Parts: sequence; C-alpha cells; structure tokens
Amino acid sequence: EFQTCLNTHEMLDSKDKFEQFCRDHGVIPQEYLSDNGSSFTSSGFTNHLSNFQQVINFAGVGAHHHNGNAERGIQTIMSIARTMKLHAAINWPDMADSMLWPMAVQHAVFLYNHVPNLSTGLSPMDVFSRKRWPSRKFHDLHVWGCPVYILDKAIQDGKKLP
Repeated sequence: EFQTCLNTHEMLDSKDKFEQFCRDHGVIPQEYLSDNGSSFTSSGFTNHLSNFQQVINFAGVGAHHHNGNAERGIQTIMSIARTMKLHAAINWPDMADSMLWPMAVQHAVFLYNHVPNLSTGLSPMDVFSRKRWPSRKFHDLHVWGCPVYILDKAIQDGKKLP
C-alpha cells in the first residue's frame, strides 16, 4: 500500500488492507519480519499484533541480508517502474508526468507478482495463492504509459459531444 507518512495509523491501515488481500486468497498471516522502524516498534502496532495473536521479528540495523528477497524484489520493482517511465517519456513526451510514478510502481508490482519464473513456471502470485493465474490474461495488458483514447457512444452514433 502507498503511504504518505510512516506513522502507526497508516501502517495499521496498510496492514489491514494487506490482510484483507491475504484472506481473499486463503492466506492468514501469522508472522511479520520488519526493520526497527518506529511504526513497527510502537505500542499501538505491537498491541494490534497481540490482539490478533501475530508475531513480529526484527532484522538487525543495516542487515538487509535478513530480508534479502524483499530487498531484491523492491530493487527489481523500482527498476521496472523506472524503465516504464523512461519508455513513456521517450515515446510520448507530452504524456510523461512525474505524478504518474505511483501508478508505474503499482503496475510494476503487478508484473513482478504475475510474470512466471522461467525455471519453475510459477509466478509469485501463483505460489502465494496456490492458484494459477491464467497466462492468457497477459494479452489484455497494454504498454504502460501509452495514450489511450475512449470512443464515446455519442460520437460512434454520429452525434457531436457538447
């Protein structure tokens, strides 16, 4: 979830949305791994965890190797988003806007989670949900950042728009 600040309230909102996503896919989170950020160590967050009988473990300061897969995933997602933004800026310079960065990141997360691993044939979402995401749905995706035009039915019927 996108957050504008890293306070306990926004963290709990994001946690609730994440857990709803998990429930929608038949997964019940029981344990979290975090850095020592203040929103994770606050009494409000730890009380919330204890209410749901969840456990949190903390990685050491600067110990990115404790959560290497997540750190590598974040780096990959940011590279994908940056590449999509550059591609859009080169091909459609009038449409390139830095305000679209969150949307680029969101789409990069979608791609990261749904593109299958070459060696296993499974995507992270397939592993997480224990269900295969139909690969034919990739045909429904468009190039990120390209202009899209929507035909209004009134124009299609030969009328003019007001």
